Amino acid sequence: MTDFLLRDLPEELVNKLKARAERNGRSLQAEIRETLRDSTRLSWDEWATQAGALRARTGADADAPTAADMISDAHRERDDAIDAATPRHPTGAERTGAP
Repeated sequence: MTDFLLRDLPEELVNKLKARAERNGRSLQAEIRETLRDSTRLSWDEWATQAGALRARTGADADAPTAADMISDAHRERDDAIDAATPRHPTGAERTGAP
């Protein structure tokens, strides 16, 4: 691993990092490492752009469902299965046979 030295950090920033490290049960060094790691992760827009470029490079069919489409479909199917398995309680009119 590479060492990294930061100088002249504002005391207020260091205090905030120390407090967050304590809340997260980490050392200050581990908290700074995690903060840097988080800051370099792709945003949703960056991820979507890269995914689109990959689909174009691999010749994926433009009409093929995206991962988001497939996840949405899976959630809908799950919700439908839950609804189908949930017993319905009759309303007052259905219980008495009233029209």
